Amino acid sequence: MFKRILMFTIVASLALIWMFALVGFAGEDHSKHEAMTTKAATTPKAATIEDCLAHKAVAKFYNSVSSAGVNSANVTLTQGVELIASTDDPAKVAKLHKAFEARQAEYAAIKNPETELCSPCQDFMAKVKEGKINWEFAKFNRGVFELFTSQDPALAKHLQEEYSPKEKKG
Repeated sequence: MFKRILMFTIVASLALIWMFALVGFAGEDHSKHEAMTTKAATTPKAATIEDCLAHKAVAKFYNSVSSAGVNSANVTLTQGVELIASTDDPAKVAKLHKAFEARQAEYAAIKNPETELCSPCQDFMAKVKEGKINWEFAKFNRGVFELFTSQDPALAKHLQEEYSPKEKKG
């Protein structure tokens, strides 16, 4: 059961990133994106998803979480979702904290988001910077958590749908 929950957390986290690539946010004006494609060739080209430094950092982190064998949960909140990875084993907590710190260092090392991040990650980070999405993350004595919330009901619902457990039917 634990492995299913951990795998779901990993898949749900990556699904949010892929969703940004495929769908975009609800209610977003896509004419801006069309206008951007007509800009001069001097506009920096975004990284591919495979080369995106944020995607690479997330993948490393979730590989570490998976190999640590910790508990994980996604909690649906009124305005978003909270992702939690925790354990009672101090050695596993230390490994989880180390992976979390490494991911944060990788994010901090991004110097040129226009070329080091893919377009979906650029869009996500822009929404965070604009205050449309609140993204908090921290270590605690038994693990780590991330909190994604939004005052915009459409964005909050979108975050909930991407990170909340899905029921299997049939």
